[in-house]
Amino acid sequence: CLALSNLATNNAYNTIAIAAAGGIGVVVTSAKVHPSHTGVQKMGCWALRSLAYNADNMIAIAPQGGIGVVVLAMKAHAGQEALQITGCKALSNLAANVNNRIEIAAAGGIGVVVCEMQA
Repeated sequence: CLALSNLATNNAYNTIAIAAAGGIGVVVTSAKVHPSHTGVQKMGCWALRSLAYNADNMIAIAPQGGIGVVVLAMKAHAGQEALQITGCKALSNLAANVNNRIEIAAAGGIGVVVCEMQA
């Protein structure tokens, strides 16, 4: 996830190339396989955050389970400030799409963001 995060950050071409190569699914799967590894979760949130700057990716992330893994990462690693910040940024980027807002709310994203803001 770290490599994809770095490749996607501030690089519009790479965000498209990563998604076309199946990178969104790889990030989501990695997060699901390593739920207790804080580093994998943080980098997964970062990768999804960076990929979500592209409007097509923003739409593609939700059906592949990206919103759910961000919310679960934030719930599972509540005491990890860097992960919480990255997760909030990922949800913020994803929430630019109206349909994603509904899914974020349904996944419990509002609650984790509010909880983080109160911490």
